[in-house]
Amino acid sequence: MGPTLAVPERPVDESASVVFEISPRPSSDPNRSSVQTRDLRRGSSVVINIPTAMSARGSAHDADLFRTRNFHNEIEDSIQTALIDHGLVVKDRLKFEAILRDLRDVGSNWPPLDAWNTRRYADPAVEAAMDDLAAALDRGDLSSAEYAGQVFRYRSRLGMGLQVGENRAEDEIADTADLIRAANVSENRADYILQINALRIRTLPIPDHLFSYPTFRAFADEHEAVRAKYADPRSAYFRCDAVQATISVKLIAVSSGDVILIGDHAVTDLDNKKIEIEVGYRRRVDNYASIVAFVDRNNRIDERVRRYGHDVTLPPFSYSTQVAEPRILSATKCDAAGRMESENDEIGRELANRAVAELIRTIRVAE
Repeated sequence: MGPTLAVPERPVDESASVVFEISPRPSSDPNRSSVQTRDLRRGSSVVINIPTAMSARGSAHDADLFRTRNFHNEIEDSIQTALIDHGLVVKDRLKFEAILRDLRDVGSNWPPLDAWNTRRYADPAVEAAMDDLAAALDRGDLSSAEYAGQVFRYRSRLGMGLQVGENRAEDEIADTADLIRAANVSENRADYILQINALRIRTLPIPDHLFSYPTFRAFADEHEAVRAKYADPRSAYFRCDAVQATISVKLIAVSSGDVILIGDHAVTDLDNKKIEIEVGYRRRVDNYASIVAFVDRNNRIDERVRRYGHDVTLPPFSYSTQVAEPRILSATKCDAAGRMESENDEIGRELANRAVAELIRTIRVAE
């Protein structure tokens, strides 16, 4: 009879992993994403404007942040606070809405600003008369309504009166041109208008490439299975989902209409945070049970008789390797897409306040 066969020892599973930190960078640098033509003087006055078009474009989240019927919501208060902290004076928009309402109530729409200014400054008599009216308004000798009525009558005598138009909603300033005109004529004059062009909160997928991290590259170089897993570079992207708040503004000089600053800024809940990632693999024998069965079968008496004088070779071990998907180990997650909407909303509101403050701080103000 042939000799009995021994069951080979099962090879120990081979496994290895690497832990490293990733730092998604979806945010902008407000100092690089803003352009300013000249410095503002400390103490310059600013009024905030949120055009209707911006609110109409926004998502439901934007609507929560900028309700046109609530001028003193949380985000606008943050903008005002940031401006004041930066050495600027903030004017209340409601003051300007009041004079716009008075002007509309006397039955006139504003004429084209360029045409009126051309006539006003080309004729010294007209300019002097308008300056006298403005001075009376500043002294309090005229109310906003009285001032508006006298301006309207004066323009009518000059042949510059316009047909009566349809009044817009009294509780919002929808057009920046209206606000510029109101800021030019009211007793509450402002030097600049800070127009908010966009403020959005969204869930943002941020792809991050594993091979951009030296620790992972070294691990992949050492283990062929990992290299094979990520042979296609497109498969080496690791996706983080973040909450992002973005703001875009424009600063306009009231006196000239010049655009002084255009700026935008984006922040996320992953900024300045490290996310610890583990990538690993495991190599194990797949056919150990079949090798044991082969040995048992060949150790039966009839099989030992049959194979007398013949060598028997055990089947070779066959291995399989499984490379695990990247796993987050740190307390900081990047799972915004899987969180409850209410939780992301709260995070978004905090981010919006931060984006506002960081962008406003980039405005150059001189003594």
